[in-house]
Amino acid sequence: MQAVSLKNKLGCWAHERWRTEFVLRMPGLARLCRFTWSDLRNRNEKIGRGVDGARICKWTDSSVLTVTRFFPEVGGRLINHCLDEWPVKLSKEFYHEGHQKDPEISVILPVCGKDRIPLFRCVLYSFFGQTCRNLDIIVVENGTEPLYKAFCPTGVKYIFLPMGKNREFNKCKAMNEGVRKARAPYVLLHDADIVIPCSYVESIIKRLKKGWDAVRPIRFAFNLNSYESKEFMNFTGQHLPGTVESVLQNFPGLSTAVTKLAFKRIGGCDEQFEGWGGEDLEFLDRLKVTKLFPGSYAPGVHLWHAPAPKKESGDRNLDLLLSILKIPVTERINMLQRCLDN
Repeated sequence: MQAVSLKNKLGCWAHERWRTEFVLRMPGLARLCRFTWSDLRNRNEKIGRGVDGARICKWTDSSVLTVTRFFPEVGGRLINHCLDEWPVKLSKEFYHEGHQKDPEISVILPVCGKDRIPLFRCVLYSFFGQTCRNLDIIVVENGTEPLYKAFCPTGVKYIFLPMGKNREFNKCKAMNEGVRKARAPYVLLHDADIVIPCSYVESIIKRLKKGWDAVRPIRFAFNLNSYESKEFMNFTGQHLPGTVESVLQNFPGLSTAVTKLAFKRIGGCDEQFEGWGGEDLEFLDRLKVTKLFPGSYAPGVHLWHAPAPKKESGDRNLDLLLSILKIPVTERINMLQRCLDN
């Protein structure tokens, strides 16, 4: 962590930390004041109130909480507070009744790379521990060889999409294929490095059944470092981090639930994107034409992994993204609908 000056710390106390301490030290009184962990933000940011306890970030880009960046031990207390309200349950056994003949929701997990298998397994266990058990879990691997199949137990559908020569991981292609094979009316497009609370899927279904086309639940993504990630996974989720420096908010991707009809209506995911970055922003731009649930409300735990090559070099498909966003949304949707149908 970069050294933080006394001036920075005092400024943070004046603007952010006192609010955080209010929530952490006096949660009951904070709730009476209609102020909870989901209301925490940085000084120049504004939060709106959605329905069902959601909060709406009224700024464009994603950001990291200053209070945890300056005081990582506060980040540790914050994740403990959030996961006390939204507990994580990791189970190594998948409860599946008759292989879910009529699942309520299909979970799509796009995967790639041997180094991320331990993270994937932890995420999978968090889905096995959901209070909603009527799940259709689909793992889609886009790679040079099928590495993940051995880690998908009975009841989990595995799809292998061979990666062409000199090609990169195509997350969008994997998600489109997963949705094609999905049997439920709802689909959850979920990154395979995000561990979720045990009532996460239940909360999504509750909102989709009220008539929303899509839900983006994650209010805070707690980015664990290498050590805390290993501890979290080794202790089956019972070890909660003592420090968290990076708490991300208003991120475009990570986990998005959408009705299968709405997914098809906006043309699915744009397979022009390869590697990492850009595809989530483009998808969200089209998703906004649907009846998108206003705001987010749940925590997620992002497990550490080495950065993808393009992220490390700073090349995140930015030029491609900017050129695509110049095309009107309706025109993009029409083009992608034709691609999806082929």
